[in-house]
Amino acid sequence: MYILIRNTILILLCQFIFTFRIIAQEAKITYPFKHYSIHDGLVQMQVQALYQDSKGYLWCGTKTGISRFDGKEFKNYSGIEIKQTSPVTFFDEDEQGNLLVFNHQNLSILSDDTVYSVSYPQNTHISEMLSKPFKHSYHKLCRIKLVHRSLLYQNAILDYTNIDSMTTELIGKNKGNIIFDPLMNDHVWLIHTDSVFQIDLKTKQRIKTFKNQNFDVIQSLNGQLYAFSKTKGIFIFENDSLKNISPHNFNNSYLIVIPIPDQSGFIISDHTDLYLFRKGQLHLIKGKLALVRDMLFDKEENLWVATEEGLYNFFKLNFVNYTFGMGNKDWVWSITEDVKKNMWFTSFQNGIWKWDGKKITTYTDYLNQQKRQLHNIQYNYTYFMGSSNFKNTVYFTTNYNVITFNGNNFNEMEGTPKIWNKAYFFTKTISDGTFYCGGMPGLTEILKTGKTKTWSAENLGISTIMNAEIDNNKTITAIGNEGIARINNDTVVIIDRNSLQKNYCSITDHRGNIWIGGNNTLKLLSGDSVTNVVNNNDEQYFSLLFKEPYYLFIGGLKGLSLVNLEDFYKNNLFEPVLYNHHNGFMGTECGQNGFFTDSEGYTWINTSDMVTRFDPNRLINDKSPPPALYLKSEMSEKNITWTDVSERENDQYPNIQNNFRFTLNTIALNNPENIHYYYKLEGLHSEWSAPSSNNEITFYNLKPGNYNLQARADAGTNDTISEIVSFSFCIKKPFWQTWWFISCLVLFLVLIMTIIIILFNRKTRKQELIKKRIIQLRADALKAQMNPHLIYNALNNINGLINLGEKEKAQQHLNAFSDMLRLVFASTNKQEITLANELEIVKSFVCFHQQTNALHFDFIIDSQLNSDATTILVPPIVIQPFIENAILHGFSRLEDRRGKLHLNLKNTNTRLIIEIQDNGIGIGNSRYKGNGIGTKLTYERMQLLEKKPEKQVKITKLVQGTKVVINIPLKLI
Repeated sequence: MYILIRNTILILLCQFIFTFRIIAQEAKITYPFKHYSIHDGLVQMQVQALYQDSKGYLWCGTKTGISRFDGKEFKNYSGIEIKQTSPVTFFDEDEQGNLLVFNHQNLSILSDDTVYSVSYPQNTHISEMLSKPFKHSYHKLCRIKLVHRSLLYQNAILDYTNIDSMTTELIGKNKGNIIFDPLMNDHVWLIHTDSVFQIDLKTKQRIKTFKNQNFDVIQSLNGQLYAFSKTKGIFIFENDSLKNISPHNFNNSYLIVIPIPDQSGFIISDHTDLYLFRKGQLHLIKGKLALVRDMLFDKEENLWVATEEGLYNFFKLNFVNYTFGMGNKDWVWSITEDVKKNMWFTSFQNGIWKWDGKKITTYTDYLNQQKRQLHNIQYNYTYFMGSSNFKNTVYFTTNYNVITFNGNNFNEMEGTPKIWNKAYFFTKTISDGTFYCGGMPGLTEILKTGKTKTWSAENLGISTIMNAEIDNNKTITAIGNEGIARINNDTVVIIDRNSLQKNYCSITDHRGNIWIGGNNTLKLLSGDSVTNVVNNNDEQYFSLLFKEPYYLFIGGLKGLSLVNLEDFYKNNLFEPVLYNHHNGFMGTECGQNGFFTDSEGYTWINTSDMVTRFDPNRLINDKSPPPALYLKSEMSEKNITWTDVSERENDQYPNIQNNFRFTLNTIALNNPENIHYYYKLEGLHSEWSAPSSNNEITFYNLKPGNYNLQARADAGTNDTISEIVSFSFCIKKPFWQTWWFISCLVLFLVLIMTIIIILFNRKTRKQELIKKRIIQLRADALKAQMNPHLIYNALNNINGLINLGEKEKAQQHLNAFSDMLRLVFASTNKQEITLANELEIVKSFVCFHQQTNALHFDFIIDSQLNSDATTILVPPIVIQPFIENAILHGFSRLEDRRGKLHLNLKNTNTRLIIEIQDNGIGIGNSRYKGNGIGTKLTYERMQLLEKKPEKQVKITKLVQGTKVVINIPLKLI
């Protein structure tokens, strides 16, 4: 008690000594926007008119051409291309979807990329800015100015229902400006210098008159007419009277007013400043614009503003940015609200301040002095994230303690450890009224009863406590920097400390599961089971916020994301819709535990360079419509030149034209980064592809067949899927795969096979005949060599020698004769024998004749062979017939010389050459007349074995004798 009294006295003393510092400046409130210029592809900076066509394209009219915008890029048409003779005044569209471009002097009609021009009726001039299309009951009208003979302008109406026969009509001569009645399309308002008249277009009768009034614009909202004056502000029509509901001097040359799509107010431009009028309040959206020329809300409710310095997109005016000028971009780390609806902000470097909507009050110096008085610590506080409101008291975390503010005084939270530079990182009030705070010292719990309990960081074992959740079973889940601890009564269970590293934030969803954001991962804790739902190496998940009934807001490096958790639980679809500088969220890197929802339902989040406020329900409910999707199809033969074939659906292409490229173009003015594309090529794929941000699909070397590409897109969620676009085509088979070619080929193959079979059978039969003939020839050769005359003479000679008593000589003759018979019979059973065996036959034959005949001759064998005779194969008895001819015929009448028989053997790589030369009487001179069967059979056998044009046997008559050359293929074993 003493310590409490002492501290209270010290605090009161500090408050008396040190006053709070009030900063005179106001917080800077801005609405985010994106500015497009010629550097982004705009045709020219001076944008005069805006229009969104039926397809969804945004058109910008300038002084030198027009631009078409699809959300990603501009397609430009120069003034020459669209036959533009003066600055564009406004756009419209005919029933065929052709774009009508109204200039001061003429009308251009753009149909696809075809342009033609139509002149206005004589003396017609469409004035800048004030002319807009008006859909009358039966006509298309716009306000114009007629050029009078005196060169003065008079107000009139141009009827362009029939473009080829446009008409003009003067309305209210000399009565000032014309305004079409936004509620009754048969009426107009004539604005004079000091009066306003309502005129019936049919009867030209005045219906209402308001004197002493001068308006610039008349607009309607929820069926109620409003009038806007440059000098007097905003009026509302009430029966037959006018009521000024917002006095304001816009003090500029003209006003442009358009209603907000939800009919909650108006957007007003007074040439240079842009205002939001809602709930009777006028708020500046942006000032010092360079000559606002036109404004438009697109179908996605983005606000587009045409100026002389380019095109602006102010998105949906949901995000509002706040900066306080506290130094170093404020560097806000936490946001909260007290019971008086003051907003409180803490910063790591810039301290703590309060903003009451008008002035800023900083308490940084006061709290540092208080700390010095109480604890004698000379260092300054650093203020961290996670401030909150508990029992009408605001709690702020520091690097030493938790500071409280009860609406009047600052105090220190009791029951928490206080160690310098042991920082606290969060405070949090659970829906059941339980309060938690934690950080490096550990975790502290305060129940509704006021009972306090603390767990040290050492007891929890998960390093710094970053957040805490509690489930229906009263189990506390402490989210640590190095794991998760589940606390039930006095039992602490650590979950997966190794993989759950660098956790930053947590939130409990409608199913009681806990989502945990951290370094590169977003995890789901269900009971004691942890699932990695998202793994993204390029993202850090710093802040989480759950909004009923089932939506999760995620703050990270790349911006703010919104996820429908029921889609995840029911369909396993985790589809975050990203908000960043492309669609209104301009902050850089969301702060840790940075989400805060104020008493009016707005959500605030701190970023590294500003604080942003938004209505979460608008983000949840204002879902993007399905994107308009258009398909461009191209074909290439060699992947070099691509030809546009988008208009050639169901065409057939040769097989060499089998490369196709498809480009998916969407119109997404809100945020093209959220667009996902899906496709399947029927004929190749059976399932849709995974979602991708790549809008170009290329198929190379497609096989012949019928194909149908189907494609679709969504705006980031499953319930924003576009209609399916498709392109059908056929790649024809090459001629060799066609039925007629295959049929002809089959017939041809059958014919070829038939011919081959016939030829094969013929060849087989011929080969069989040749084999039979060779066998027959071998038999004939044997018969020729073993003729009865030879055998008879041999046996007679042997018998004679026996009778003469020359038994030894008879035995020699018999041995020679038997050797010859044995060799001849052994060889004639074979198709081929070795050259060595053939020479043995020749030698035995020569030996037999040398012994049995009275002929005297010498026999010489000269071998010049490169190969061994035992490895060379020859037909049997191929040499012997020519040896026999030389002996029996050549040497039959030799008288003056001794016979010589020379056998020469040689070979090349492919041929065997056998030369038989004798010095006999020569061919044709023999008295012995043989039948020549042996040599003829030899000729025929060799011709059967080798069918070549050259002769295998050549016989030459010499001066003395005969020469026989046998030239046959060399065949080796």
